[in-house]
Amino acid sequence: MIKVVIFDYFGVIWYLRRRSQILKFATELRAQGISTPILSNVIKPIGWVLRKTGAYAGFEPVLLSGELGTNKPGPEIYKLVLSKLTYKSSECIFIDNRSENLVEPKAMGVHVVLAKNPDQIIFDTKKIIEEQLSSK
Repeated sequence: MIKVVIFDYFGVIWYLRRRSQILKFATELRAQGISTPILSNVIKPIGWVLRKTGAYAGFEPVLLSGELGTNKPGPEIYKLVLSKLTYKSSECIFIDNRSENLVEPKAMGVHVVLAKNPDQIIFDTKKIIEEQLSSK
């Protein structure tokens, strides 16, 4: 069963059109008891500003490469994130707009969604969640 949907910040939440649609979807996931952390390649000063301005509001935890000391697409960051989240890889979905950032998590057993647009992200994520529920 899916317990966490990990969002990239810049490529998925910030840059996509209809940003509010993704934010609403994340809120819906949280209402279902699904955790919605952020994993993003961000240097410390930018991460600090984004935290202070509330850009990450509602997302918990916020895991930033500049603070973790490693970045995507290297395998270390995904191992670190999975250990911090304490979920099995099969209980996680990772959404990113760069296919190279999905290779390592997929190899670790994380479900992945390549972000193209908000409608597709929501459809693909819901499909994975539904498939996991029906396989129980």
